[in-house]
Amino acid sequence: MKAINVITDKVWEFDKNTTPEWAVRYAWAEENSMLSFLFSCQQDDRQDLIERHFPVVEGNRTVMIGDIGSFRKI
Repeated sequence: MKAINVITDKVWEFDKNTTPEWAVRYAWAEENSMLSFLFSCQQDDRQDLIERHFPVVEGNRTVMIGDIGSFRKI
C-alpha cells in the first residue's frame, strides 16, 4: 500500500495489511503535525474523533483527505 501526495509527490509505503483510509490519514497527519493525536485516537478506540478530524473521501481509485491535496491509493 502506498499513499502519494499528488501535489508534492511525497510517497509513504505501508504493508499489505494497511487500509487505504489509514494510509492517507497517517500521511495527512504527518504532514500536519498531528500524528500524536491520530495515534491517541486509535489507541483509545475513538473512531468518531478519527472520522471527524481526519475525514476521507473515497473515489473509484483514490482516497482523499484534507484541502491541501489528495492522496492516491495504489
